[in-house]
Amino acid sequence: MPLNQFTSGQSLEEAQYVFDNFTTFNRGMKAGRTAFGVPTVTAGVGAGTGGGAAIGTVTGSDFAANFTVTAGTTPAVGTLATVTYGTPLGAFPSGVVVNVSDNAGTALTTGAGSLTANGFSIVTTQSPTLNHVYTVNYLVIQ
Repeated sequence: MPLNQFTSGQSLEEAQYVFDNFTTFNRGMKAGRTAFGVPTVTAGVGAGTGGGAAIGTVTGSDFAANFTVTAGTTPAVGTLATVTYGTPLGAFPSGVVVNVSDNAGTALTTGAGSLTANGFSIVTTQSPTLNHVYTVNYLVIQ
């Protein structure tokens, strides 16, 4: 089935899947991409140091993904994580939308910083809570 075709009898979830994949494909082609990489993520000083600071499995692609960050010892204001694209973008992104919340659903004030064609950082303006697991979702706008 073509990525932009919706058929009757299709569930809402199936239709959303088709739309999401078509949108991602379309954005990638506009950016001159022929392949979609899987990003790598490293914990920053904002996630803390020592025991407990960890990055969970990354699910998604360079353009949109989610992962978890567990705050370790002495979490602080600053770079929570750095995302490196699996396949560098053909051009500097227009922007990155980031949402971070802990396992209780409480949002952490964050934003995307240091945007390049190779990746970006997720910066927090408030200290994460020790041992909390934060879910990070992002969308790259090309």
